[in-house]
Amino acid sequence: MPFFVAGAVLPDLLSRLPPALLSAADGRLVPVPTALIHFWTPLHLPCGIALWCLLLCFMVPESLRRRALLNLLGGGALHVLLDLFQWHATPTYLLAYPFSSQAFELGLVGTEASVRFAPLLALVTWLVWRWFGPRDEQGPGEPTRGEAEAPAD
Repeated sequence: MPFFVAGAVLPDLLSRLPPALLSAADGRLVPVPTALIHFWTPLHLPCGIALWCLLLCFMVPESLRRRALLNLLGGGALHVLLDLFQWHATPTYLLAYPFSSQAFELGLVGTEASVRFAPLLALVTWLVWRWFGPRDEQGPGEPTRGEAEAPAD
């Protein structure tokens, strides 16, 4: 689950946070070239997300890499899918970049609509986690891992 969540927040974390910080610093601390601010945009596109997911999966033990990569990619794909429902003044999602510069979006909700739906989405997430999340397979009366390893008095 942590890899899936990381994959879901990774696009905004990598492509929105650095430009926001650089824009805030521009003129106040140091002049920041516009190209450096826009440099991060491809990290919000499928190609950039896939590249970072691939790189990040090498930070976990080899036995977990496949699962980590699939969950990172799944979270990133969910992020892109949900972003496609947004509308912008000009369509901005280049799904096939760098192979095509054709922009695409469904344009069903505004970019700030998620703020209104965040509490509901958080509740749904919690319910799904409780329903389908990991189960404690310990039977009644069996010691927990910590109790089984603790020395007897």
